[in-house]
Amino acid sequence: MQSEKNKRCSSRKKKFVQTIKDYKDPDAFLSAAFEYFAWCEDNPWTKKELQRSGDRKGEIVEIPVTRPYTLAGLCVYCNINESIFRTYLKSDDMKGAAQHILDTICQNQTEGAIIGAYNSSFVSRLLELNSISNDQENRLDVPFMVTVADSKTKDELEKFRDKLRLG
Repeated sequence: MQSEKNKRCSSRKKKFVQTIKDYKDPDAFLSAAFEYFAWCEDNPWTKKELQRSGDRKGEIVEIPVTRPYTLAGLCVYCNINESIFRTYLKSDDMKGAAQHILDTICQNQTEGAIIGAYNSSFVSRLLELNSISNDQENRLDVPFMVTVADSKTKDELEKFRDKLRLG
């Protein structure tokens, strides 16, 4: 006979499986993705830092940190899994919406790394791991110019650029 705890866990698993969505309409999927992006903006992470100057010197303060868009986060928010997302990338009806969402996530991560909000090495690796659309012929190499204040930043951005090119 099942224990009460096992019954509750089994019941939760069934509920979870039933909540997995399969979007049939690209507009509904885009709408859910944009809700996720807005949620990320409205719910930043916080990190604790030691205040080094001013009236609160020596205190630990919470600093809001922007929450990056991730494919895993999108999937959890939209109640789908990455396998379903991959099928959307191949579907004639859903391909445009899925690719736009993936491009938005990559743009957020790349720009966050460029401005220093996210660790560029980590983002480079993350983008490499999340590269679920390996069709290199469809990628555009659009040059852009970034003006930086010092040579250290320039060197770091060049390393980041080179890592992106290798991916």
